[in-house]
Amino acid sequence: MLEGYREILRKLLKIYSPSGEEDRAVKEFVAMARAMGLEGYVDEDGNGIAVWGRGERAIALIGHIDTVPGYIDVSENSEGIRGRGAVDAKGPLAAMLAALNELRISREVPEDIARIYVIASVGEESDSRGALGLIRRGFKADAIIIGEPTNNSKVAIGYRGSMKVKVECSSAGGHASAPWIYTSACEKLISLWENISRRYSGSNVASVSVSLTMMICGEYHNVVPREGHTVIDIRYPPRGPSWKEIMESIEEILPSGCRASLLRNPIEPVEVKPTIPIVRSLIRAISRAGMKPEVVIKTGTSDMNLLYGSASNNIAAYGPGRSELSHTDYEEILYWEFEKGIMIYSEAIKIFLKDLGTIDRRSTSP
Repeated sequence: MLEGYREILRKLLKIYSPSGEEDRAVKEFVAMARAMGLEGYVDEDGNGIAVWGRGERAIALIGHIDTVPGYIDVSENSEGIRGRGAVDAKGPLAAMLAALNELRISREVPEDIARIYVIASVGEESDSRGALGLIRRGFKADAIIIGEPTNNSKVAIGYRGSMKVKVECSSAGGHASAPWIYTSACEKLISLWENISRRYSGSNVASVSVSLTMMICGEYHNVVPREGHTVIDIRYPPRGPSWKEIMESIEEILPSGCRASLLRNPIEPVEVKPTIPIVRSLIRAISRAGMKPEVVIKTGTSDMNLLYGSASNNIAAYGPGRSELSHTDYEEILYWEFEKGIMIYSEAIKIFLKDLGTIDRRSTSP
């Protein structure tokens, strides 16, 4: 059976699915779910949905099937597999689908007490259209586990918020032979970036950090640049300045001829208490898997930021894989990590339902 579950991961990795190009991978996900005997379909926003059970309780394991751009040849050895999305987040997603099938086969969770979803969300790395679609349609669950890599033994109870700021600068420009006469749009951007990076030089989850992700300026090799723009990725913590305060601080130091705007709506930070039921269930499941659990707040952003408060307040993130490999050219997941993930997802669901008394009540009824 484990080889069959590795095949789920293998098939997903072999389909390149950067944000906006997920259709083929979603169809494969749904086909694999149906082949296992699970209900499988594609919703109106393009998310792949696998479901088992028909009870009143709803539990959702939500991973994302899209990746950042940059194809990586899929390679494999006896230890693990490498490919774009192996860690972020097809590894966790494949483990979730395998865990749902394990619950179906074992029948340790009676079919008529809970409806358990595995959702292959689209657009998580770009516009979050998959998660926003779930919110728009009023999707609710008693518990949600977000499938993101948490280094195998950690439970993420929070994520920083995210905002993308575009700064555009203009100047009169002029001949490059006399740069002391003219003002450069490019130099304005550089100067502004130096000021912003000094102000927000955070390097941990409790601080604001900034990253210069794009800079475009200049139109010819011997002309002082007249136009330019830059994009700055800003992450801010649950307990810190708001995105509005950060935006105001940037506007205060803009050079003349420059303007700042948001590329898209900011994503607010999120933090839940470590005592909520799904966090406790994950902690116990990790312990049963022979590892030492730890709760953390992650430096990035995930669909948890959006789904908290809308789809459920009982939400946390967990996933196999080393998060430091996310978005790199060295994405790989080891098979022991993947298999532990399967065990922990299925065990966490059983613990959660047992703590509610649902399984025990069902097992003693006539």
